[in-house]
Amino acid sequence: MAARRLPGFLAALFLASSALAEPFVLEGQALRLRHADTLEDLLRTLPLLRVERVGAAGLPWHAMPAAAAPEDFLLVVDGLPWRDAWTGANLAEELPLALIARVVVDLAPAQAAYGADARAGVIRVTTRRHEAPRVETRIHLSRGPWSERARRLSFETPPGPVRVAVGLDEFRGEGYAFSAVQGTSGLFPDTRPEVALSRRRVLCLRADVAGGAAGPVELQLVQSTWHLDLGEPAGTPLYRDGYQVSLALPTSPLGALRIAQRFLESRSRAWTGTDAGLSARWDAPRWRLGRAGLDLRAGAERHQLGLAVAAAPDLPRPSRLWASASATGDLPAGFDLAAGLRAEREIDHADYLLWEATLDWPRETAPFRLGFFAAGGEGAEPWQRDRVPGLSRWPFGPTTPSAPPGAAPLRAGLRLRLRSRYAWADLELVESRDRRDWALVDDGAGGLAWQGAVAPERQAAGLAVGGELDGPLGRVESALSLQGEFGDEVDEPVTGRGYPLAGRWRLDLSRSLFGGDAALRLGGTLSCRAGLAGRDPLWRVDLSVEYRVLDACFWLLVENALDAAGEEVVGYPVPPLSLRLGLDWHLRH
Repeated sequence: MAARRLPGFLAALFLASSALAEPFVLEGQALRLRHADTLEDLLRTLPLLRVERVGAAGLPWHAMPAAAAPEDFLLVVDGLPWRDAWTGANLAEELPLALIARVVVDLAPAQAAYGADARAGVIRVTTRRHEAPRVETRIHLSRGPWSERARRLSFETPPGPVRVAVGLDEFRGEGYAFSAVQGTSGLFPDTRPEVALSRRRVLCLRADVAGGAAGPVELQLVQSTWHLDLGEPAGTPLYRDGYQVSLALPTSPLGALRIAQRFLESRSRAWTGTDAGLSARWDAPRWRLGRAGLDLRAGAERHQLGLAVAAAPDLPRPSRLWASASATGDLPAGFDLAAGLRAEREIDHADYLLWEATLDWPRETAPFRLGFFAAGGEGAEPWQRDRVPGLSRWPFGPTTPSAPPGAAPLRAGLRLRLRSRYAWADLELVESRDRRDWALVDDGAGGLAWQGAVAPERQAAGLAVGGELDGPLGRVESALSLQGEFGDEVDEPVTGRGYPLAGRWRLDLSRSLFGGDAALRLGGTLSCRAGLAGRDPLWRVDLSVEYRVLDACFWLLVENALDAAGEEVVGYPVPPLSLRLGLDWHLRH
């Protein structure tokens, strides 16, 4: 009898009205419960997204959807792309977490709005808007292994003619055995113990000046510093300093204009690389005709790259103009269609044309939704042949890469979405033919050089399900995410490549105490990575305990509780068992 009732029970979960909170969105209380010290900590909790770290805290990491390369998934902060012009990497370390109000992972193509770097989607980050009626102060303190200390402070004034928000992020770790984490097959093969120092600081100031009915004038200043010192005998201190100034003018009948200037400096004992970039973006007001809409955008971008090193290569001066149009409309039988086209003109280089399209059925308000998406492009890949990937956080020596021409990139897939009052589910099937990939090869003179290669075609499938229920013990929340990538040679253990199969199950139990003045929350995550030939699966368990009383929240995180040894990325062992303690304090004056 119970077996016969189970299908009906599951159907009732998905057909109930009033949807859950969107699983690909973090904001408000859900955002604060992550107790994150980095953007990576936040993204690891979201479904259908693979996050891989090259070692321990302070070392590089990347995030990507199924069958996508890291350079096809863009970080966008307040409508502006945050990407390094040298390497194409997202500027996640420069992001001020203290002022983040909302994080949205959009797995649909966004090339029309942001270019080829958003072929697989975008991470949309919104800094906090001043909607609270009182002054707010937030304090985040944490302490972890290897003398890791993190502090985050934000202060916001109430609405008025001038509204100000200030955020400060600081992270410092020192004294751990670098080789014990990095291993002997990574970037610095050395079995001798070393003492490392990792520091990160981001200071952000945001001011909104009332502009009448058109909206405020927004001014934002971000200053960031990052430092890693491997100590002796490696003795390779690496530094990265940056600042950004952005100005958003009030919306007018002619549209909205945003101007940004960014300066980045990366340096070591052997070289110094700089990027001075200036960009402007214009968004026209949306044109509507019934249920159809049209968005027009245009912009310009200019970078001045500098390199102080012996025998420096000729450096490009990337400059481009672009214009795009996106249209949305309703088709018969309940179909929604969206299409976009973007044309780019690189100064002294070839033109480039990008396109994208999505088709969804039925309407957005339905409890289930089936969608198709596709994105591609024609022409020379913008900037890719001129980028200097060696001048990244771990320089092997700057070299000008060369890449053979390949087939035009294409990404297409199907997505099924189910939403209800108690449960949600997402199924994704993707096929991708990415742009060329980069590989390190022997330069014939005893060194290493970057060389381009045509990336193989890849297929991927992903399934994520979750839900929440209120019971006698409190609120129970659970989510399961499974991903698999298939294609040529994806199961071969190559240095720098992750596992093709990944799964993660999250379970949280929360209960209010003392009439709601306090709350206890227990959580656990079980994750597994597998699929590499000749390698055992990598299992990991993370546990969390949180106790909130009034405006203060005390929490404990146990990461890699089983102390399992393994590698998320081949050649780079994961950190061992570690404990993090923290305090979050939210004051409303």
